[in-house]
Amino acid sequence: MNRLKLRFALRVAAYGLPYLVLMVMGMLWLQDRGLLLYFLIAASLLSLAQWLGVRWIYSRPVDERPTVSPSNTWPPAGETAWSDVERLAARVEATPPSLSDANEWSEMFYDVFETVARHFHPESKRPVLEVPIDQALRVAELVARDLRQYLQERLGGAEQLTMHHIYHVVQWGPFATRFARHAWNVMRLGRLFWNPAAAI
Repeated sequence: MNRLKLRFALRVAAYGLPYLVLMVMGMLWLQDRGLLLYFLIAASLLSLAQWLGVRWIYSRPVDERPTVSPSNTWPPAGETAWSDVERLAARVEATPPSLSDANEWSEMFYDVFETVARHFHPESKRPVLEVPIDQALRVAELVARDLRQYLQERLGGAEQLTMHHIYHVVQWGPFATRFARHAWNVMRLGRLFWNPAAAI
């Protein structure tokens, strides 16, 4: 286990162990007082209410995405490039790139550039290199602006998000997912001892 994983495990143990002990002691105290059944009923009702609330939120119609159409002033090459990019976008939406793989994202951006450049410079062997720097920077500027606006609208506290946070998410995402899966299995196994009827 490398140093970062060891630090993560120690933090989980330091912050999670007191709550785990408190949960076990609380269940034992409730069982000793004869209140465990009432607690489980109340917790089940609250969980059911929360589940119904989440289902209701997800069942509401989602705002339709804004429709974007090609400009009337585009040349024919621009219109055919647009249809190719739309097909590429549909493919990416069907199988989106992994958040933890920067290579997939860079390949996707390169595919878009190459698809459009091929229509405007069909005679070139490497059409991407024919794109003027000014236009490439303009594309980057527009994408960054749209991404910034999307994050501000959809992610609370986006202005506090740093590149360090993104680095940690990418680095620790798979490990945290595996850890959460194992922790959930351990908790389910523990419920067999605390309350076999509810666990079954």
